Amino acid sequence: MPAGQAAEKFLVWAETTTDRGWLVVLDDVRRAADVNGWWPPAGTSAAGGQVVVTTRLREAALARADHHCVEVGIYTGQEADSYLKARLDDRADTVARQALARDLGHLPLALAQAAAYIVNADISCADYRDRFATRLLAQAVPGRESLPDEQERIVTATWEMSLDLVDDLPGQVHLAGLARPVMYLASVLDPAGIPQTALTSPPALEYLTTYLPESAPDTDAANATPDLVDAEMVDEVLRVLHRYSLLLDHDRHATHREIRVHQLVQHATRENLASAKYGPELFTELAHTAADALLRIWPQTEPDYLGQILRANATALQQCTGGALCSPSTRTHPVLETAANSLGRAGQVSAAIAAHTALHETSGSFGPDDPYTLAARANLAYWRGEAGDAAGAAAALQELLADLLRVLGPHHPNTQRARGNLAYWRKLERGADEN
Repeated sequence: MPAGQAAEKFLVWAETTTDRGWLVVLDDVRRAADVNGWWPPAGTSAAGGQVVVTTRLREAALARADHHCVEVGIYTGQEADSYLKARLDDRADTVARQALARDLGHLPLALAQAAAYIVNADISCADYRDRFATRLLAQAVPGRESLPDEQERIVTATWEMSLDLVDDLPGQVHLAGLARPVMYLASVLDPAGIPQTALTSPPALEYLTTYLPESAPDTDAANATPDLVDAEMVDEVLRVLHRYSLLLDHDRHATHREIRVHQLVQHATRENLASAKYGPELFTELAHTAADALLRIWPQTEPDYLGQILRANATALQQCTGGALCSPSTRTHPVLETAANSLGRAGQVSAAIAAHTALHETSGSFGPDDPYTLAARANLAYWRGEAGDAAGAAAALQELLADLLRVLGPHHPNTQRARGNLAYWRKLERGADEN
């Protein structure tokens, strides 16, 4: 059953049932319009149902009379002091803790990073505040509408300081230079759960290896930097990043979702990479590396759970890298087509059609005879047929076949595949007419 029909059926059930309790969670709503028409009917909560919405929005459209809004904001001064007292123990008195909390705007994420930095670097609150003030002035960036007040520049400053410390950890010379590129890869994937295999796949390891510093010719062989980054080194880096609160979680037992990253940290990481210091070329390289990594671990037949995770990562990657994966200069990365087809295989045929429609619209700028444009048309025809429109699929393939014969010739695999698919959907169309 398509997702839209299932949701509509649930709304009807929620309005009429009185003997069953239920809970609906609408997580990370990004636009108020996204939930229009999908709220369970007014009054159903009284019958045992509850709806919980999490969002970063502060819009009146969500604050209706029949909604109870709970704002989860930054720490109060007392909460911030209690947190720092627990983390820093006897490293700072009340005055120093309160001054540090004020510097960080009571932002929980920044407090966590600062506390980890102070403990691991074995410095005082005053020393940290001096370093933070210097780095903040040097690295401050304009605030964004999605990050109220001064949170972005706070996170950016703490991010830079923590990564500097991670790169200089004693006894871990072999990891020098890897903290940033690992964070770069994590910053363009799904914050709710990134498969560690993506970061240890061959494309990712090749990318990370380019960041290793070159060993001096006279460096002692026992301490020399290895020529290649391996999976074990990436795991070590992830453990260190988690230790310094740059990762929300690194859980080796969370199958396919071992890595979780706070969205603010991801944002600060991408801002750093896309700055004038590095330039858009490296950002495009990062986007394609992450896409190659996802494609490498994407199985031919994916279990539902893994497919959902991989699609979420592909979606996050596409959203935060803009046109880097689909442009006239780079063409369409295969991971976008794979993710769209995965939606269809998971039963979300309408979503697959929508995804391929978007790819077709973008690839249209490449020209009508471009291979990516032709492939997008083939995918659209296929999923149109899977949606039950055999006649529409056959008509689309008939038009496509004429173009493939002209552009690729009769013996090209894509032409032969289109001819076979056309015969298949015509057969189904005739069967439907006879019935």
